[in-house]
Amino acid sequence: MARDTRGPVPGETADIRRVSLTSAHWSGARRWLAAQAVLVGVSAVAILIILGASRDQDSVMVAHVRVSWTLGWCLVGVAVATGAAALWRRLALFVTASISVAALTLVVVCAVAGAHHSHPFGSTTAVLLVWAALFCYNLAVAIWLVPDHIEGPAWLTLRRSSGQSSTPGSRRST
Repeated sequence: MARDTRGPVPGETADIRRVSLTSAHWSGARRWLAAQAVLVGVSAVAILIILGASRDQDSVMVAHVRVSWTLGWCLVGVAVATGAAALWRRLALFVTASISVAALTLVVVCAVAGAHHSHPFGSTTAVLLVWAALFCYNLAVAIWLVPDHIEGPAWLTLRRSSGQSSTPGSRRST
């Protein structure tokens, strides 16, 4: 929870309680990470199979996109990492932040290399967009995983029994 919401609830707000959003967000993020792992994994395996079929070349054109062994293995690493991250929340935070940083770095490196006609990781426009999409997606998932630290917890009103007054400070004596 956010630091300013820890501790006992003040007397004026005795009729509300905090509810952490973390568990609800985590269940959705698990599905998103699993979907990313499957999508990136299938793409990576397809790239590696295509490259394996053309054994004499280091890179191949697939649908007007030059793909290389380096790109294929990087995508396999991303798929394995996000697949594992779907199992544990703390690992998910670390993996999504790491992939975001790495993908943003690759966007910059590939853009500069492409401008100088050098092509590491198959740095064409399409591959650059793949790295940019991975950056944006993983940054969004990383932000989604820490809702209590970003927006604070949700506050819900406590239900009162029919005999209790709903005005603050008034209590029914027993």
